[in-house]
Amino acid sequence: MRKIYLGFILVFVFFQISFADSIEKTPVGPGVNYYHEYRQAGPWHFYVLEIDLTNEWLHLQTAKANNLLAGYERTSSMSSRNDREGHRVVGAVNGDFYESGGVPTNAQVIEGVLMKLPISREVFGCSDTKEPFIAITTYN
Repeated sequence: MRKIYLGFILVFVFFQISFADSIEKTPVGPGVNYYHEYRQAGPWHFYVLEIDLTNEWLHLQTAKANNLLAGYERTSSMSSRNDREGHRVVGAVNGDFYESGGVPTNAQVIEGVLMKLPISREVFGCSDTKEPFIAITTYN
Protein backbone atom coordinates (compact mmCIF):
# COMPACT_ATOMS: atom_id res chain seq x y z
CA MET A 1 0.00 0.00 0.00
CA ARG A 2 2.83 2.41 0.88
CA LYS A 3 4.47 1.84 -2.53
CA ILE A 4 1.19 2.58 -4.31
CA TYR A 5 0.64 5.73 -2.26
CA LEU A 6 4.21 7.00 -2.83
CA GLY A 7 3.92 6.06 -6.51
CA PHE A 8 0.73 8.11 -6.81
CA ILE A 9 2.43 11.10 -5.20
CA LEU A 10 5.41 10.84 -7.56
CA VAL A 11 3.16 10.59 -10.65
CA PHE A 12 1.12 13.56 -9.42
CA VAL A 13 4.22 15.68 -8.79
CA PHE A 14 5.79 14.90 -12.17
CA PHE A 15 2.45 15.51 -13.93
CA GLN A 16 2.11 18.86 -12.19
CA ILE A 17 5.68 19.89 -13.07
CA SER A 18 4.72 19.81 -16.75
CA PHE A 19 2.31 22.71 -16.09
CA ALA A 20 4.82 24.91 -14.28
CA ASP A 21 5.62 28.32 -15.73
CA SER A 22 9.11 28.15 -14.28
CA ILE A 23 11.16 25.81 -12.11
CA GLU A 24 14.46 26.78 -10.52
CA LYS A 25 16.74 24.07 -9.13
CA THR A 26 19.47 24.96 -6.65
CA PRO A 27 21.90 22.29 -5.40
CA VAL A 28 22.30 22.80 -1.64
CA GLY A 29 24.87 20.10 -1.03
CA PRO A 30 25.60 16.46 -1.85
CA GLY A 31 22.20 14.74 -2.02
CA VAL A 32 20.14 17.89 -1.35
CA ASN A 33 18.39 20.04 -3.97
CA TYR A 34 16.06 23.01 -3.51
CA TYR A 35 13.34 23.66 -6.09
CA HIS A 36 11.19 26.74 -6.56
CA GLU A 37 8.25 26.34 -8.91
CA TYR A 38 6.11 29.26 -10.01
CA ARG A 39 2.67 29.11 -11.65
CA GLN A 40 1.21 32.37 -12.85
CA ALA A 41 -2.34 30.94 -12.91
CA GLY A 42 -2.56 31.20 -9.10
CA PRO A 43 -0.23 32.91 -8.76
CA TRP A 44 1.35 30.05 -6.82
CA HIS A 45 4.84 29.41 -5.52
CA PHE A 46 5.92 25.88 -4.54
CA TYR A 47 9.10 25.27 -2.56
CA VAL A 48 10.52 21.74 -2.43
CA LEU A 49 13.55 20.36 -0.61
CA GLU A 50 14.64 17.07 -2.19
CA ILE A 51 16.80 14.92 0.10
CA ASP A 52 18.61 11.70 -0.84
CA LEU A 53 17.89 9.57 2.22
CA THR A 54 20.34 6.92 1.01
CA ASN A 55 23.20 9.38 1.64
CA GLU A 56 24.74 8.24 4.93
CA TRP A 57 25.76 11.81 5.86
CA LEU A 58 22.22 13.20 5.66
CA HIS A 59 19.77 12.90 8.55
CA LEU A 60 16.30 14.27 9.21
CA GLN A 61 15.83 15.84 12.61
CA THR A 62 13.01 17.70 14.31
CA ALA A 63 13.35 20.68 16.61
CA LYS A 64 11.17 22.63 19.03
CA ALA A 65 10.96 26.38 19.41
CA ASN A 66 13.61 27.44 21.93
CA ASN A 67 14.02 23.74 22.87
CA LEU A 68 10.73 23.85 24.79
CA LEU A 69 7.49 21.90 24.20
CA ALA A 70 5.45 25.11 23.92
CA GLY A 71 6.69 28.20 22.17
CA TYR A 72 7.22 30.08 18.95
CA GLU A 73 10.42 30.50 16.94
CA ARG A 74 11.16 31.13 13.28
CA THR A 75 12.41 28.19 11.25
CA SER A 76 15.48 30.21 10.24
CA SER A 77 16.28 30.83 13.91
CA MET A 78 15.92 27.14 14.81
CA SER A 79 18.19 26.10 11.94
CA SER A 80 20.84 28.70 12.90
CA ARG A 81 20.68 27.62 16.55
CA ASN A 82 21.19 23.95 15.61
CA ASP A 83 23.97 24.57 13.05
CA ARG A 84 27.44 23.90 14.46
CA GLU A 85 30.74 22.26 13.58
CA GLY A 86 30.08 18.59 12.81
CA HIS A 87 26.30 19.19 12.61
CA ARG A 88 25.50 21.34 9.59
CA VAL A 89 21.90 22.27 8.84
CA VAL A 90 21.48 22.34 5.06
CA GLY A 91 17.69 22.76 4.95
CA ALA A 92 14.77 23.48 7.22
CA VAL A 93 11.02 23.06 6.77
CA ASN A 94 8.19 24.32 8.96
CA GLY A 95 6.23 21.10 9.00
CA ASP A 96 3.87 21.17 11.96
CA PHE A 97 0.65 22.66 13.22
CA TYR A 98 0.28 23.92 16.75
CA GLU A 99 -2.34 24.98 19.25
CA SER A 100 -2.37 28.23 21.19
CA GLY A 101 0.79 28.60 23.19
CA GLY A 102 2.81 26.81 20.52
CA VAL A 103 2.11 23.20 21.60
CA PRO A 104 2.17 20.86 18.56
CA THR A 105 -1.21 19.36 17.64
CA ASN A 106 0.17 15.94 16.70
CA ALA A 107 3.03 13.59 17.49
CA GLN A 108 6.62 14.77 17.45
CA VAL A 109 9.74 12.76 18.24
CA ILE A 110 13.09 14.39 19.01
CA GLU A 111 16.12 12.08 19.20
CA GLY A 112 13.90 9.11 20.05
CA VAL A 113 11.87 10.93 22.72
CA LEU A 114 8.12 11.33 22.16
CA MET A 115 7.36 15.00 22.80
CA LYS A 116 3.62 14.93 22.05
CA LEU A 117 1.18 12.01 21.89
CA PRO A 118 -0.33 11.31 18.46
CA ILE A 119 -3.89 12.11 17.47
CA SER A 120 -5.96 10.36 14.79
CA ARG A 121 -4.44 12.39 11.95
CA GLU A 122 -1.63 11.62 9.53
CA VAL A 123 1.95 12.57 10.33
CA PHE A 124 5.13 12.53 8.28
CA GLY A 125 7.92 10.46 9.69
CA CYS A 126 10.93 8.29 8.94
CA SER A 127 11.65 4.81 10.23
CA ASP A 128 14.94 3.80 11.83
CA THR A 129 16.08 2.76 8.33
CA LYS A 130 15.23 6.21 6.86
CA GLU A 131 12.07 4.97 5.13
CA PRO A 132 9.69 7.95 4.85
CA PHE A 133 6.02 7.45 5.65
CA ILE A 134 2.77 9.35 6.00
CA ALA A 135 0.46 7.52 8.38
CA ILE A 136 -1.81 7.72 11.39
CA THR A 137 0.33 6.63 14.32
CA THR A 138 -0.60 5.29 17.75
CA TYR A 139 1.11 5.09 21.11
CA ASN A 140 0.82 1.93 23.22
